Amino acid sequence: IWAGFWAHQAVFVTVLFWSEGSPTYQLFGAFLWHAFLGAAFAWLMNLIRSELRALDSLDTTRTTRLLEIMGLQTAVGVIAVTQGIGPKAGDRLAATGLFQLSLCMAWLFSIAIFDVSGIDPHLAVTKLRLGLVEGSALFFTGLMVLCGFSAYVLSEQSRPKQRAVEGVWGVFAIAIFGGFC
Repeated sequence: IWAGFWAHQAVFVTVLFWSEGSPTYQLFGAFLWHAFLGAAFAWLMNLIRSELRALDSLDTTRTTRLLEIMGLQTAVGVIAVTQGIGPKAGDRLAATGLFQLSLCMAWLFSIAIFDVSGIDPHLAVTKLRLGLVEGSALFFTGLMVLCGFSAYVLSEQSRPKQRAVEGVWGVFAIAIFGGFC
């Protein structure tokens, strides 16, 4: 399902950019970005599932957290729609979409960092003894959360600046890519 969703996104977002008259390099970049997300997140979710099964740690608390996040995403989406949809609302809706995406990505990355890799957050903060991989994973996840908060602030503006929304999307993309590396 996940790979199918991102394949759909890769095709239809590219078509959307093409219909808006975007240059060829943006079309190529949009397609590659969504194809990367589909492959990378499918790999990460498969890895998390197999590790949690090996640890015999598949309980319902993670699913409950995800359902709470999905409820918040739905509420934010309804609020965005009630604020209006039109040609001048594109940047606000893009910021809303980024905030919604950051919620589920932060959930997924936090499971990978804390539940699968076994980092104790209290020990990590008090002792500050993290390896390069753990430290960079926490850094990029924190950066992704900050991008989500920034996107939320932008989504509450009636007409956010396009450059601000694009800048937050760019930093978010770097955080996602850095989180995988």
